[in-house]
Amino acid sequence: MSSTRILLVEDDPVAALLVEDLLHAEGLECIGVAANGAEAIRLATARQPDLAILDIVLPGGMDGIETAHALAGLGAIKVLYLTSSTDEATFIRARATAPVAYIAKPFADVEVRQAITVALDRLALEQRLETLVAERTADLVAALHDSREISTAVGLLMARHGVGPEEAFARLRQQARSERQRVADLARALIRDVNAS
Repeated sequence: MSSTRILLVEDDPVAALLVEDLLHAEGLECIGVAANGAEAIRLATARQPDLAILDIVLPGGMDGIETAHALAGLGAIKVLYLTSSTDEATFIRARATAPVAYIAKPFADVEVRQAITVALDRLALEQRLETLVAERTADLVAALHDSREISTAVGLLMARHGVGPEEAFARLRQQARSERQRVADLARALIRDVNAS
């Protein structure tokens, strides 16, 4: 968990100190404390947090919800609200930012710890999913490349032997088996041989 970078956006110095202490006690890295939205954006741009813990009522013309929208434009930064704003309209606005939690002040340490744990679990899951998607995409690209080469080799065999596509593919597959090769590797070799002659 210590590699997760957390930005705290809180204008109340006492509340900020309490949350910072809680983060440090959990072994989490607080990359900075911002007292307003503009400062939060500057810190996030420079230090690239994974999670932002935001108060909603902030000085300076940009509230925590507007700040969360701006942070979303900087990358995949999860948002956790710690706020005294509990009215329905504010909650609805906050929900539009897809926060991992919305905790009302005053809060218990356990609430914040649990919300951070859930946020970090969600972040780790999303990172695993992104890795899996990237791996599967690479596999699909490779399979598509293999498929194109096999199709090209089948076309060459059709022209060379005057057979249909099924027969040409069957010959390619049979030769690959007898030579203990992948069909795509044999197709590549066939294409190279034809191009070389």
